[in-house]
Parts: sequence; structure tokens; C-alpha cells
Amino acid sequence: MKIISGKTGSPHVTSHQFRQIMEGIIGDESYIIAGGENLEPELVSNNALKIRSGMLCHHGNVSCVDTGTYDEVELENGSQGMKRIDLVVNRYTRNEETGIESCDWVVLKGTPAESSPTVPEYTVGNLQNGDLVDDCPVFKVELDGIQVTGVMKMLSVLGGNLSDVPGLVSKVSGLSNYTPMLPRKSYSGDFNDMPTGVFVSEISKCTNVPPYSSGMWVVTICYSKVVQITFHIDATIGSRLLAYRNYNSNAWQPWVDINVGFGFSDVWKKGTSNNALLVDLNNPNGENNKTTFVANWNSGTTNLPSDCACGVREVSWVTGPIVMVRITGWTVNTNIPATWVNTYVNGKWLGWSRQTYGTGQLISTGININSNRCSLVEGGYYVQNKMAHIQLKIKITSDLGSKNYWVMLRGFPQPKFAAALAITKYKGSSTAVGAYVDKTTGVASGEILITTAGDPLSANNVYVISGDYVVA
Repeated sequence: MKIISGKTGSPHVTSHQFRQIMEGIIGDESYIIAGGENLEPELVSNNALKIRSGMLCHHGNVSCVDTGTYDEVELENGSQGMKRIDLVVNRYTRNEETGIESCDWVVLKGTPAESSPTVPEYTVGNLQNGDLVDDCPVFKVELDGIQVTGVMKMLSVLGGNLSDVPGLVSKVSGLSNYTPMLPRKSYSGDFNDMPTGVFVSEISKCTNVPPYSSGMWVVTICYSKVVQITFHIDATIGSRLLAYRNYNSNAWQPWVDINVGFGFSDVWKKGTSNNALLVDLNNPNGENNKTTFVANWNSGTTNLPSDCACGVREVSWVTGPIVMVRITGWTVNTNIPATWVNTYVNGKWLGWSRQTYGTGQLISTGININSNRCSLVEGGYYVQNKMAHIQLKIKITSDLGSKNYWVMLRGFPQPKFAAALAITKYKGSSTAVGAYVDKTTGVASGEILITTAGDPLSANNVYVISGDYVVA
């Protein structure tokens, strides 16, 4: 036994001993030690990457970029039409003859590929075991053609809290009935590369995160390449949001909001739209039909329901030229959860229908065809107010022939109302049904007489009843 942290009269502390101490305190993996600018990368051009000040610990070995300075590494040009992934590693080397040790930045060029490029191999060693070369991957650089499209930090940052230090709390002795907490570290970079653990992150400094406010902090429980669960905190509005995703088919699947329940993948990719009714009629899978976020506080936003504050807009392609747009979100001022629907039929939008009334509960409606031979099996939507656009979908279960039919609209408490109706067949034949009602007066039950002409309502056809209902 010999003293390490004491004066002996001659140099006696070796680098190996110091690294043993560091491994015992913060672990034997690779970390960025909080300080300076935490080795933040800054892309200067497609050929140059700056690395800001900070400290790195790899297998107990500490190296640094001095405060107030930066290092710069050179990136090799990309190739047109090809993708590539490079690694920037911190390479430890030891001269076997002299024993001199050093650390340097090395850029490892990946192999270009038309799609799905692979990460280049690096030297996996352990300097504590006497290896002469030991690479520590710090940054992943992605190139698409000649452009650098992303620089991702691959290491987590150890902060100033003891809970950030892996294993430290569990090594404290003398505590009775103590259950160690999960070690929580800070993390910035690509969530796809997050290792197993519990991390605190600032969304604005990360990629592949749930599409919440960039000012939020998030606590993430990650089981690498299995599942991620995130808990989001925004102190300014007091929101608490949960999201998760799993790893399947060699890829991370879309984020899902646990509170709401819909997938965030398309919203995340498409972002915010400034036109709530922007739809590509010629391409159902087109860019303009992807799910987007819409909000009345975004300057220039058009075609949003007047009482809608914000929401997620989805496009439902019914068939042919029939399109339904739905917004799931919150109302203005009252912040009631609501759903708005607008349908495009016969070359025009029928108008927004809000599917909530007062309490925030979604209103359902029923329709029956007054006949001895069939009944309705699918309903639609309506809005309860003095002038409401209505779009109802009905399915006929048997051939009814050329007859008159009574349609009952449930949920209207008023004893009388007038209506202008049109019926459009959109499954079966593409031609419109030649029946319409110019005007009729309903009784207390709210019945409307519909007369078919030339094209009887037949089985296996779906029809749309649409029109403006005015309460008398």
C-alpha cells in the first residue's frame, strides 16, 4: 500500500491512478463534464466544424478545450446524390516507447451510400487496460449530397448535481433502509441515440423529440432501442405533458401523446400550417394533406373556425372528390376541448361544424329513414345553433325502390325549421342523385320529406345529405 493523495518528496501519482479515481467517482464510461460550453458543436461550413470549450472524461481520462477557446476540425466534401455519416472522435494514444500520452480530434469518414449510410468503424479500446489507441465517439455528422444536414452530440453532460453521477448514491454506505434512486443525467443531442437511463433535456438542444414547445424541459426514461417515455415541464404555463414511442422494425416509431392519444409523426414532420383548408385534391398522400398544427395566434392563418384557438388538423380522404378535414383542439377563451369538421363536396366547402356544445362533450346525432324496410347504420355530424352547416352520411342496407322517405333529425329542440337539402351519392355510381328538397316545414319531431327522382336509393350505396338548416 502506498499513498496517492499526499506529499512524498518526489513525483509519484501516475495517470493510471488518477483515472482509477475518476472511474470510481463518475463511472468508467464516456461523459462530457459540465463546464465551459459543454463542447457544443458549431457548424462553420460544410467543410468545417468548431468545437467549443468543455471537458471530456473517457475511461477516466480527462481532456479539455480551454475556456474562451475552441477547436476546429475539417470535414471532407460530400458527394452529389449520396449520403454519408462521419464520426468525430476524441482519440487517446500512448507511445509505447516513451509512454507519452495525448488526445486529439480525428474525423472518421463514412462510406457514401444512396440511402441508409452506415456509421464508420472506430477503434474500440480501453486505455486503462494498456491499449495504445482508444477512440471516444463525440459527434455524428450527417451529409446529404454536399450539404451537412446534422451534427449530433453523442455523449450526455454530467451536471453539478450528485444525482447526475451514475452509481454514486448507491455507493454511499451507512444508510439504513435506503433505496437508491435511478441516476438522472442531462442529455442533449439526438434522442434516437439516447442510451438506457433517466435523463433531463432541453428540447431546443435536441432532435427527434416530441413536437412540444422548444422552451420546455423534458425528463426521459429510456430503454435503448426498446421504449422512451417523456414527461414535459413548461413552468410558464404550468403544463404537464406525457408522450411515448417504441422501437420496432429497426427504427423508432412515431411519438404518441399519452394524454390525447394521436400520433405526432406527421405533425412533427410537417409542422405548422397557415391555411386550415389547404388540401391537395389530386394527391391524397401529398404534402398538403399531412397532419399539421394550426393556431389563431400564428400571423396570416386562414380558414380556421372562428371559435378555434388551436388544434391538430387531419385530412380524411373519403372517396373521389369528397374530402373531410377535422381539427381536434381547444376553443377560444373558454379552452373547451372540441372537434371541428368541414367537408368538401361538389367543388365547395360546406363549412365548419363544431362537435361540442357548452360542456365540451362531443355531440352525437342519429338519423333514421322512416321505412319498414331499412334503418340507418351510420350517422354524421351536426351543430346546434341558429344556422348550422350539416353533413350527414347514411348507408342504405337494402333496396328501397322509388319512394318518398322521411328523415328525422334528432337533437333539434325547436318545433319548426326550414331546410334546403341536396343528396349526393358518392359510393357506387359517381353521378349525383337527382333528388332534392327546395323547402319543407317540419313538425315537432323534426321530420323532413325527401323525394327521390330518377335514381332510387339502393342497397350498398352511401349518400351524403348536406345543406343549410335555418331554425324558424
